Amino acid sequence: MNKVITLAAAGILMATPAMAAGPIALNLSTDTSYNLDTEVVTTEVGITGTVLNLSAGITPTVNLNDQEITNIKLDVSYGFSINDTISVTPYAEANWDTDGNAGDQIIGIKTSLDF
Repeated sequence: MNKVITLAAAGILMATPAMAAGPIALNLSTDTSYNLDTEVVTTEVGITGTVLNLSAGITPTVNLNDQEITNIKLDVSYGFSINDTISVTPYAEANWDTDGNAGDQIIGIKTSLDF
């Protein structure tokens, strides 16, 4: 649990300089699922801060059966519009288990097309 608090504090400290650019929009999201094969209920509760199209967030995954955190994801993205209908968001995410061992490190790009 100390690692979660440390990671959350690090995220806040990284976001503090961005506050000079304007107010931070905060978003809280949840995703709860039940795996039919393993019969495990997990929930992800993420908080994301956004300033000037730059977003950073932290999302722990909790195994509700064992009542423990199984993964911690830190992510960052930058969204921008190419025109009125097309937007692009490059992103990166890093995952750690509760022992601090690095998991998947992912970079990608998301696109959106409005009709």
